Amino acid sequence: MAVAVVACGDQSSNIDVPPLQVTTATTGDQLDPDGYAVSVNGADPMSVGVNDTLIVGDASPGPQVVELSGVAPNCVVQGSGTDTVTVAAGATASANFQITCAAVQAGDGQVQVTASTTGSSLDPDGYDVLLDGRRVGTVAAQGSATLGGVAAGSHTVGLDGIAPNCQPAGDNPQNVAVVADSTVMAPFAITCATGSSGSIAKWTSVRPPNTALMFDVWGSSSSDFWAVGTDRDGGNAGVIEHYDGGQWSEQVRLPDIQLDAVWGSGPDDVYAVGGHNASPAGAIVHYDGQSWTEISGPSVASPGDTLVLWQSIFGLSAHDIYVVGAGYSPTLTPLAAHFDGTQWTTFTLPNTVHHELLDVWASSPQDVFVSGVIRDPATGEDTSNDLGLVLHFDGATWTETTQGGPTAHLKAVWGTGPSNVYIVGDPGVILHWDGSAWHDGPRLITAALHEIWGSGPDNVYAVAARGFILRFDGTSWSKVDSPVRLDLFGLWGSGPTDAWSVGRKGVIVHGTP
Repeated sequence: MAVAVVACGDQSSNIDVPPLQVTTATTGDQLDPDGYAVSVNGADPMSVGVNDTLIVGDASPGPQVVELSGVAPNCVVQGSGTDTVTVAAGATASANFQITCAAVQAGDGQVQVTASTTGSSLDPDGYDVLLDGRRVGTVAAQGSATLGGVAAGSHTVGLDGIAPNCQPAGDNPQNVAVVADSTVMAPFAITCATGSSGSIAKWTSVRPPNTALMFDVWGSSSSDFWAVGTDRDGGNAGVIEHYDGGQWSEQVRLPDIQLDAVWGSGPDDVYAVGGHNASPAGAIVHYDGQSWTEISGPSVASPGDTLVLWQSIFGLSAHDIYVVGAGYSPTLTPLAAHFDGTQWTTFTLPNTVHHELLDVWASSPQDVFVSGVIRDPATGEDTSNDLGLVLHFDGATWTETTQGGPTAHLKAVWGTGPSNVYIVGDPGVILHWDGSAWHDGPRLITAALHEIWGSGPDNVYAVAARGFILRFDGTSWSKVDSPVRLDLFGLWGSGPTDAWSVGRKGVIVHGTP
């Protein structure tokens, strides 16, 4: 490793302030042949090698913004190409950059990813760039990144790590066709809004297309929402409804299927999950922008005629999707699986006796939360001995805790990041994770809270049995006026002032400014 020392002014004098040290560590194939450029606080760039240490001897005390540039298209800076460090007496400030380079084959192409972000409270750390579901680098909120060494053919390019107050317009991820020895563009437009600039002022009941029992709702935009459920009075058929920006309409009925949850990566990639009423297999159906089709799901080893029911689905991208549920009868067995865009993999969970998994949410592949219930250990029945269940997956290991006290059923989980996660449940349970511990919130109602969603940390909503709706404004929880007294089960929004909730007897309510 080479060490370069750069100092301005009289280099013969003593430097009282410890130097700023910039380190580059590059791995992979076909490393950048001419190294990189380093700029401190916007000053003229200095050269640094691909595996090198640059010491800036005249760094002033205080914050220093260090930017790495001149990276070859086939190389990607892991994390961010900008690092802010603080120079202080008695310590050496270090800015470290890790770069990975991919082999460039004859006929490969490039993808130029651009982000154009408007609004207020822009995402301060930019976005993660996903290529075919894999994190390959970052892009600034107003910036571009070039992915080199991409094989010719069809690929998906997406953004992840988007702040909760920011919403991308259009497809995310996008489908791109890479052409040999050329560059294809992947532009993203993102709009950000501060949570305090808007919230839902009223909830209004709208005319539903049927009276089915609707369990969940999800949308890609204010004019594209899906709701799923089961019509138990209509042959136990799975029901899928759609909102097009003007009205709700029934789209599909699937005989002998119960649908419990819906989620999508975009308007042309939507999943609904549940179970079969007449067979033990779990059910997963997929929408490709044209039609709904049942697809093969995770392979579950279940004894005899165990009924498999997938209760929840959530994804970080089209290539990073999680489902949870349980096998029912003769024993209650928890189930969790992951889809990488090609195949399903079933997780091995720490405990499997009388555990029922009800909801899943993730901020990253290394931060996955699951909520549920541990039924009476002795009988497996729903009794006063039930315990609220929380599972966490760090990318390698599942850990289990119980929260919420006796009789708690933890129905739903949602958050804005790894240190701000909420779980709600029955009876009126509200739990908050601050990154180090769970804390009990106020119990404003005794009814079961079934779902939680928010547009940001200061604009969070939860819906419950008997039509209750709660809101968290960043400081406290409160009850808000609801137009219905029927149970509400599903909740999702497209922004701070636009959300839908669905529930019993087909009820649909709309939250608006």
